[in-house]
Amino acid sequence: MSRSLPPEVLQETFKYLSGNGEYRVKDLFSCALTNREWCNSVIPILWNQPFSYYKQSQLNSVIITFMASLDAPTKNQLKKNGIKEPSLMSTPAFDYPSFMRSLNYNGLRVSIRRWCFHTLANKPIKNDIPFYYNLLLRAFVKLLCERCNNLDTFLVETCMNPWYFSDSTTNLDGAHLFLCEPGIHSLIAPVKKMKFNANSNIHHYLNNTKNIQLSQSQAEKLAALMIVKNYLEYFQLVNCIRFTSVILNALQSQSHSIKELIFLNVNFFDCTTFKGWPSFKKLEKLKFLRCGGINEEFIENLVGASFPNIVEVTVNFQEKSQRLEGWASKINEKFLSRADE
Repeated sequence: MSRSLPPEVLQETFKYLSGNGEYRVKDLFSCALTNREWCNSVIPILWNQPFSYYKQSQLNSVIITFMASLDAPTKNQLKKNGIKEPSLMSTPAFDYPSFMRSLNYNGLRVSIRRWCFHTLANKPIKNDIPFYYNLLLRAFVKLLCERCNNLDTFLVETCMNPWYFSDSTTNLDGAHLFLCEPGIHSLIAPVKKMKFNANSNIHHYLNNTKNIQLSQSQAEKLAALMIVKNYLEYFQLVNCIRFTSVILNALQSQSHSIKELIFLNVNFFDCTTFKGWPSFKKLEKLKFLRCGGINEEFIENLVGASFPNIVEVTVNFQEKSQRLEGWASKINEKFLSRADE
Protein backbone atom coordinates (compact mmCIF):
# COMPACT_ATOMS: atom_id res chain seq x y z
CA MET A 1 0.00 0.00 0.00
CA SER A 2 2.82 2.39 0.79
CA ARG A 3 3.96 2.30 -2.85
CA SER A 4 0.67 3.89 -3.91
CA LEU A 5 1.07 6.85 -1.56
CA PRO A 6 2.81 9.98 -2.84
CA PRO A 7 6.02 10.91 -0.98
CA GLU A 8 4.45 14.11 0.36
CA VAL A 9 1.62 12.10 1.96
CA LEU A 10 4.10 9.75 3.60
CA GLN A 11 6.09 12.68 4.94
CA GLU A 12 3.02 14.30 6.47
CA THR A 13 2.11 11.00 8.09
CA PHE A 14 5.56 10.59 9.60
CA LYS A 15 5.57 14.19 10.78
CA TYR A 16 2.37 13.41 12.65
CA LEU A 17 4.13 10.45 14.28
CA SER A 18 6.86 12.79 15.45
CA GLY A 19 4.46 14.35 17.95
CA ASN A 20 4.14 18.01 18.93
CA GLY A 21 7.73 19.03 18.27
CA GLU A 22 9.14 16.15 20.34
CA TYR A 23 10.32 13.54 17.92
CA ARG A 24 9.79 9.90 18.79
CA VAL A 25 13.10 8.93 17.26
CA LYS A 26 12.79 5.21 17.98
CA ASP A 27 9.42 4.96 16.20
CA LEU A 28 10.65 6.92 13.20
CA PHE A 29 13.78 4.78 12.89
CA SER A 30 11.55 1.71 12.85
CA CYS A 31 9.57 3.24 10.00
CA ALA A 32 12.79 3.99 8.12
CA LEU A 33 13.70 0.29 8.20
CA THR A 34 10.39 -0.83 6.64
CA ASN A 35 11.26 -0.21 2.99
CA ARG A 36 13.11 2.21 0.72
CA GLU A 37 10.10 4.48 0.12
CA TRP A 38 9.44 4.93 3.81
CA CYS A 39 13.13 5.43 4.47
CA ASN A 40 13.33 8.23 1.89
CA SER A 41 10.45 10.01 3.63
CA VAL A 42 11.58 9.46 7.23
CA ILE A 43 15.28 10.38 7.00
CA PRO A 44 14.67 14.07 6.14
CA ILE A 45 12.41 14.33 9.22
CA LEU A 46 14.96 12.68 11.50
CA TRP A 47 17.64 15.06 10.29
CA ASN A 48 15.79 18.37 10.13
CA GLN A 49 16.92 19.43 13.64
CA PRO A 50 19.29 16.78 15.03
CA PHE A 51 21.01 19.05 17.57
CA SER A 52 17.76 19.97 19.27
CA TYR A 53 16.21 16.69 20.35
CA TYR A 54 18.60 13.73 20.08
CA LYS A 55 20.00 12.01 23.18
CA GLN A 56 23.76 12.02 23.78
CA SER A 57 24.26 8.46 22.52
CA GLN A 58 22.46 9.41 19.31
CA LEU A 59 24.39 12.69 19.00
CA ASN A 60 27.66 10.75 18.88
CA SER A 61 26.31 9.03 15.76
CA VAL A 62 25.30 12.42 14.35
CA ILE A 63 28.84 13.74 14.82
CA ILE A 64 30.29 10.66 13.12
CA THR A 65 27.85 11.04 10.22
CA PHE A 66 28.83 14.68 9.83
CA MET A 67 32.49 13.64 9.78
CA ALA A 68 31.70 11.10 7.07
CA SER A 69 29.98 13.84 5.05
CA LEU A 70 33.09 16.06 4.95
CA ASP A 71 35.05 16.36 1.72
CA ALA A 72 38.40 14.61 1.31
CA PRO A 73 40.62 17.71 1.82
CA THR A 74 38.87 18.52 5.11
CA LYS A 75 39.17 14.92 6.33
CA ASN A 76 42.87 14.95 5.48
CA GLN A 77 43.34 18.22 7.34
CA LEU A 78 41.64 16.79 10.43
CA LYS A 79 43.77 13.66 10.19
CA LYS A 80 46.98 15.70 10.01
CA ASN A 81 45.93 17.45 13.21
CA GLY A 82 45.23 14.25 15.10
CA ILE A 83 41.52 13.63 14.42
CA LYS A 84 41.20 10.30 12.65
CA GLU A 85 38.06 8.90 11.07
CA PRO A 86 36.17 6.58 13.44
CA SER A 87 36.81 2.95 12.52
CA LEU A 88 33.12 2.21 11.89
CA MET A 89 32.52 5.29 9.74
CA SER A 90 31.04 4.49 6.33
CA THR A 91 30.03 6.51 3.29
CA PRO A 92 26.69 8.27 4.05
CA ALA A 93 23.65 6.87 2.27
CA PHE A 94 22.03 10.34 2.16
CA ASP A 95 23.09 13.97 1.96
CA TYR A 96 22.20 14.42 5.63
CA PRO A 97 23.31 18.07 6.10
CA SER A 98 20.95 19.15 3.31
CA PHE A 99 17.95 17.99 5.37
CA MET A 100 18.59 20.38 8.24
CA ARG A 101 15.86 22.99 8.71
CA SER A 102 16.59 24.12 12.28
CA LEU A 103 20.11 24.75 13.56
CA ASN A 104 20.60 24.85 17.31
CA TYR A 105 24.12 26.23 17.20
CA ASN A 106 24.71 25.73 20.90
CA GLY A 107 23.51 22.13 20.55
CA LEU A 108 26.04 21.64 17.76
CA ARG A 109 28.85 23.04 19.91
CA VAL A 110 27.91 20.98 22.97
CA SER A 111 27.71 17.81 20.86
CA ILE A 112 31.19 18.41 19.41
CA ARG A 113 32.55 19.21 22.86
CA ARG A 114 31.20 15.98 24.36
CA TRP A 115 32.39 13.91 21.43
CA CYS A 116 35.89 15.38 21.76
CA PHE A 117 35.94 14.78 25.50
CA HIS A 118 34.83 11.15 25.30
CA THR A 119 36.71 10.22 22.11
CA LEU A 120 39.91 12.24 22.34
CA ALA A 121 40.40 12.42 26.11
CA ASN A 122 43.09 9.71 25.92
CA LYS A 123 45.33 11.95 23.82
CA PRO A 124 48.76 12.61 25.39
CA ILE A 125 47.90 16.26 26.02
CA LYS A 126 44.31 16.48 27.19
CA ASN A 127 44.45 20.29 27.13
CA ASP A 128 44.49 20.06 23.32
CA ILE A 129 40.77 19.20 23.35
CA PRO A 130 39.79 22.87 22.74
CA PHE A 131 42.03 22.77 19.66
CA TYR A 132 40.27 19.65 18.33
CA TYR A 133 36.91 21.18 19.19
CA ASN A 134 37.61 24.31 17.14
CA LEU A 135 38.85 22.26 14.18
CA LEU A 136 35.67 20.17 14.09
CA LEU A 137 33.39 23.14 14.67
CA ARG A 138 34.88 25.05 11.75
CA ALA A 139 34.72 21.96 9.53
CA PHE A 140 31.05 21.36 10.36
CA VAL A 141 30.06 25.00 9.88
CA LYS A 142 31.78 24.97 6.50
CA LEU A 143 29.89 21.77 5.65
CA LEU A 144 26.54 23.37 6.54
CA CYS A 145 27.36 26.50 4.54
CA GLU A 146 27.98 24.34 1.49
CA ARG A 147 25.18 21.80 1.81
CA CYS A 148 22.36 23.24 3.95
CA ASN A 149 20.32 25.50 1.68
CA ASN A 150 16.90 25.60 3.33
CA LEU A 151 17.47 26.57 6.95
CA ASP A 152 14.28 27.91 8.56
CA THR A 153 15.23 28.40 12.24
CA PHE A 154 18.49 29.53 13.83
CA LEU A 155 19.22 29.49 17.58
CA VAL A 156 22.48 30.76 19.04
CA GLU A 157 23.95 31.56 22.46
CA THR A 158 26.92 33.86 22.83
CA CYS A 159 28.60 31.88 25.64
CA MET A 160 28.96 28.33 26.81
CA ASN A 161 30.27 26.60 29.93
CA PRO A 162 34.03 27.02 29.47
CA TRP A 163 35.13 23.88 31.28
CA TYR A 164 37.89 23.35 28.72
CA PHE A 165 39.12 26.94 28.35
CA SER A 166 41.63 28.71 30.55
CA ASP A 167 40.80 32.05 28.94
CA SER A 168 37.12 33.03 28.82
CA THR A 169 37.82 35.51 26.02
CA THR A 170 39.00 32.63 23.84
CA ASN A 171 35.73 30.88 24.63
CA LEU A 172 33.70 33.77 23.27
CA ASP A 173 35.84 34.07 20.15
CA GLY A 174 35.46 30.36 19.47
CA ALA A 175 31.72 30.60 19.93
CA HIS A 176 31.55 33.11 17.09
CA LEU A 177 33.85 31.59 14.51
CA PHE A 178 30.77 30.65 12.47
CA LEU A 179 30.39 34.37 11.76
CA CYS A 180 33.81 34.39 10.09
CA GLU A 181 33.16 31.40 7.85
CA PRO A 182 32.78 32.18 4.12
CA GLY A 183 29.25 31.44 2.98
CA ILE A 184 27.60 31.97 6.38
CA HIS A 185 25.32 34.63 4.91
CA SER A 186 23.94 32.18 2.36
CA LEU A 187 23.26 29.71 5.19
CA ILE A 188 21.35 32.27 7.25
CA ALA A 189 19.52 34.00 4.38
CA PRO A 190 16.49 31.61 4.24
CA VAL A 191 15.93 31.75 8.02
CA LYS A 192 12.52 33.01 9.18
CA LYS A 193 12.94 32.44 12.92
CA MET A 194 15.88 33.57 15.07
CA LYS A 195 16.59 33.27 18.77
CA PHE A 196 19.62 34.91 20.37
CA ASN A 197 20.54 34.11 23.97
CA ALA A 198 23.23 36.41 25.39
CA ASN A 199 23.48 33.97 28.32
CA SER A 200 24.54 36.55 30.89
CA ASN A 201 24.08 33.97 33.65
CA ILE A 202 27.31 32.29 32.54
CA HIS A 203 29.08 34.36 35.21
CA HIS A 204 28.12 31.66 37.71
CA TYR A 205 30.81 29.51 36.11
CA LEU A 206 33.60 32.08 36.01
CA ASN A 207 35.55 34.19 38.45
CA ASN A 208 36.23 36.98 35.99
CA THR A 209 32.80 38.25 34.94
CA LYS A 210 33.93 41.25 32.93
CA ASN A 211 34.96 39.05 30.00
CA ILE A 212 31.77 37.04 29.62
CA GLN A 213 29.11 39.70 29.08
CA LEU A 214 27.97 40.40 25.55
CA SER A 215 30.51 42.78 24.01
CA GLN A 216 29.73 45.46 21.45
CA SER A 217 31.72 43.55 18.84
CA GLN A 218 29.69 40.40 19.44
CA ALA A 219 26.44 42.35 19.39
CA GLU A 220 27.45 43.85 16.04
CA LYS A 221 28.26 40.40 14.65
CA LEU A 222 24.89 39.08 15.77
CA ALA A 223 23.22 42.13 14.29
CA ALA A 224 25.01 41.51 11.00
CA LEU A 225 23.17 38.21 10.67
CA MET A 226 19.84 40.02 10.73
CA ILE A 227 20.89 42.60 8.17
CA VAL A 228 21.59 39.92 5.54
CA LYS A 229 18.19 38.33 6.14
CA ASN A 230 15.46 38.76 3.55
CA TYR A 231 12.29 37.82 5.37
CA LEU A 232 12.55 37.28 9.12
CA GLU A 233 9.15 36.61 10.75
CA TYR A 234 10.01 35.67 14.34
CA PHE A 235 12.73 37.00 16.62
CA GLN A 236 13.48 36.25 20.27
CA LEU A 237 16.18 37.94 22.36
CA VAL A 238 17.04 36.37 25.72
CA ASN A 239 19.30 37.42 28.62
CA CYS A 240 20.68 40.53 26.97
CA ILE A 241 21.83 43.16 29.47
CA ARG A 242 24.18 45.20 27.28
CA PHE A 243 24.17 46.67 23.76
CA THR A 244 20.51 45.88 23.18
CA SER A 245 20.29 48.97 20.98
CA VAL A 246 22.77 47.47 18.49
CA ILE A 247 20.55 44.45 17.96
CA LEU A 248 17.31 46.44 18.03
CA ASN A 249 18.57 48.88 15.40
CA ALA A 250 19.61 46.00 13.15
CA LEU A 251 16.26 44.31 13.72
CA GLN A 252 14.62 47.33 12.15
CA SER A 253 15.96 46.11 8.79
CA GLN A 254 13.45 43.24 9.13
CA SER A 255 10.52 45.41 10.20
CA HIS A 256 8.81 44.81 6.84
CA SER A 257 8.32 41.12 7.68
CA ILE A 258 8.54 40.64 11.48
CA LYS A 259 5.31 39.23 12.93
CA GLU A 260 6.40 38.25 16.43
CA LEU A 261 8.94 39.80 18.82
CA ILE A 262 9.81 38.32 22.21
CA PHE A 263 12.20 39.92 24.70
CA LEU A 264 13.02 37.82 27.78
CA ASN A 265 15.23 39.21 30.55
CA VAL A 266 16.43 42.11 28.39
CA ASN A 267 17.70 45.50 29.58
CA PHE A 268 16.63 48.43 27.38
CA PHE A 269 18.64 51.14 29.15
CA ASP A 270 20.45 52.06 25.91
CA CYS A 271 17.26 51.97 23.81
CA THR A 272 15.36 54.86 25.37
CA THR A 273 15.75 56.98 22.22
CA PHE A 274 14.82 54.17 19.81
CA LYS A 275 12.13 55.49 17.47
CA GLY A 276 11.84 52.57 15.07
CA TRP A 277 8.72 50.95 16.54
CA PRO A 278 6.34 52.45 13.94
CA SER A 279 8.18 50.63 11.14
CA PHE A 280 7.00 47.21 12.39
CA LYS A 281 3.72 47.37 10.49
CA LYS A 282 3.22 43.59 10.26
CA LEU A 283 3.82 42.94 13.94
CA GLU A 284 1.14 40.68 15.47
CA LYS A 285 2.64 39.69 18.83
CA LEU A 286 4.94 41.72 21.09
CA LYS A 287 6.13 40.35 24.44
CA PHE A 288 8.38 41.91 27.09
CA LEU A 289 9.04 39.33 29.84
CA ARG A 290 11.09 40.16 32.94
CA CYS A 291 12.66 43.15 31.20
CA GLY A 292 13.93 46.49 32.53
CA GLY A 293 15.84 49.68 31.84
CA ILE A 294 12.95 51.72 30.43
CA ASN A 295 11.94 55.34 31.06
CA GLU A 296 9.17 57.71 29.98
CA GLU A 297 10.81 58.37 26.61
CA PHE A 298 10.94 54.65 25.83
CA ILE A 299 7.29 54.28 26.83
CA GLU A 300 6.26 57.29 24.74
CA ASN A 301 8.00 55.94 21.64
CA LEU A 302 6.42 52.51 22.09
CA VAL A 303 2.81 53.40 22.87
CA GLY A 304 2.88 56.16 20.27
CA ALA A 305 3.59 53.66 17.49
CA SER A 306 0.81 52.26 15.35
CA PHE A 307 0.73 48.49 14.93
CA PRO A 308 -2.23 47.83 12.60
CA ASN A 309 -1.97 44.03 12.84
CA ILE A 310 -1.20 43.66 16.55
CA VAL A 311 -3.31 41.06 18.41
CA GLU A 312 -1.31 40.37 21.58
CA VAL A 313 0.93 42.44 23.84
CA THR A 314 2.61 41.37 27.09
CA VAL A 315 4.47 43.89 29.25
CA ASN A 316 6.42 42.72 32.29
CA PHE A 317 9.01 45.33 33.28
CA GLN A 318 10.81 46.01 36.53
CA GLU A 319 9.67 49.62 36.18
CA LYS A 320 5.91 49.76 36.69
CA SER A 321 3.97 51.99 34.29
CA GLN A 322 0.20 52.35 34.36
CA ARG A 323 0.32 53.93 30.93
CA LEU A 324 2.20 50.99 29.42
CA GLU A 325 0.03 48.40 31.13
CA GLY A 326 -3.13 50.24 30.08
CA TRP A 327 -1.92 50.38 26.48
CA ALA A 328 -1.29 46.62 26.44
CA SER A 329 -4.65 45.85 28.06
CA LYS A 330 -6.47 47.97 25.52
CA ILE A 331 -4.89 46.11 22.61
CA ASN A 332 -5.58 42.68 24.12
CA GLU A 333 -9.19 43.55 24.97
CA LYS A 334 -9.75 44.89 21.47
CA PHE A 335 -8.59 41.61 19.94
CA LEU A 336 -10.73 39.54 22.32
CA SER A 337 -13.80 41.59 21.46
CA ARG A 338 -13.20 40.94 17.77
CA ALA A 339 -12.89 37.21 18.43
CA ASP A 340 -16.25 37.18 20.23
CA GLU A 341 -18.07 38.83 17.34
